[in-house]
Amino acid sequence: MYQSVIAYPRTTTNISWKILAALTPIEKHMLPNPESENIRKERVAARSCGTPEWQDIDHYFIQKGFTIDKFIDQGGRLVNSANLHALSLQTSELLNKLKGINPSHYPGLDQAVITIVLVLKSARAKAAVDPLPKHFAEVAFAAEYFLKVCDLIPDNTPKIGLADDNALLNRVLARNQNELAKAVILYWF
Repeated sequence: MYQSVIAYPRTTTNISWKILAALTPIEKHMLPNPESENIRKERVAARSCGTPEWQDIDHYFIQKGFTIDKFIDQGGRLVNSANLHALSLQTSELLNKLKGINPSHYPGLDQAVITIVLVLKSARAKAAVDPLPKHFAEVAFAAEYFLKVCDLIPDNTPKIGLADDNALLNRVLARNQNELAKAVILYWF
């Protein structure tokens, strides 16, 4: 029934270096801190994209003080200009993923993706260098998150798979609306 059990140790010293090297920068950053008192165990089902079949998500996020804004801040710090430029070449993938989504299930997601595509294609985004302005870093993080199939809620989960993507993309746009409006408007001229 279960593929494996994932145990999150108190410190990263208990994790083998091979496993730690395979983690993405975001996953490494989200490892529990040494102050954590408990080892959290989760059962992982086959075909679950490596996400837990059951867990007390609310308790974990409340315990960590984890918010969507903190998640965006952390993810935005991990993006550089090379990521931004690579994503500007993947805008067709963003639009192709959008084609398979019913807009009535995720209100605003279609407009958010199209806005992000316009920002990624803008001259300002193409000319951006490190350190990236916050709004470009957050847009790149949101685009990467949208392209990722196995995220907080795997995209293949019926009816709610893209709810986290929708919330994240719309929050990034809301946080950076003034700067992004300038980038999109200048794209048309």
